[in-house]
Amino acid sequence: PGGQTRLPMLFAYEEAFRYRFAGYASMLGLAMAIVVLAVLGLYLWRQMRENR
Repeated sequence: PGGQTRLPMLFAYEEAFRYRFAGYASMLGLAMAIVVLAVLGLYLWRQMRENR
């Protein structure tokens, strides 16, 4: 209802192509990639510690 459950990537897509805010959408995509890489890094670090 009212866009409250919109996924972050869909939000970035709409900002870029519907509202023509390409810079803002690019920043959103970069921020999401950084968060995913940070979580992945923590996961891999913990896995390596457990396998010693």
